[in-house]
Amino acid sequence: MIPLASALSYFQAVVLGLLQGVTELFPISSLGHTVLFPTLFGWNALVKAQSQSESFWLAFVVTLHVGSALGLLFYYRRDWVQIISAFFRTLATRRIETATERLAWLIVLASIPAGIIGLALLGAMSMALIAGRGS
Repeated sequence: MIPLASALSYFQAVVLGLLQGVTELFPISSLGHTVLFPTLFGWNALVKAQSQSESFWLAFVVTLHVGSALGLLFYYRRDWVQIISAFFRTLATRRIETATERLAWLIVLASIPAGIIGLALLGAMSMALIAGRGS
């Protein structure tokens, strides 16, 4: 296994973090970019680390995504507070009266199919990932 210190420099981490931050908001794969970018720039130690079964790479990519999510939550915090407040207000009043209250319920309703599909595919995806590690 390649040690983290020799596989990923501070410069590479910053470049990949900036790439993640910029591409996260566009309808393109930010994950794909963080995987392909090291190959395009010849960062061979990092490319090798990506393909190892026991690698820091997955934790690094997850950290990039968590950072993006936290940044977006912080930036849109006022909107989220309004939406969450509107959701609880509809529970108390038992009616939807404003656009924000409607948006809150649309977010809840739109999340249900994604959750059902995720749960339905969980077993198959776990088996596929486990089978992929064996090769």
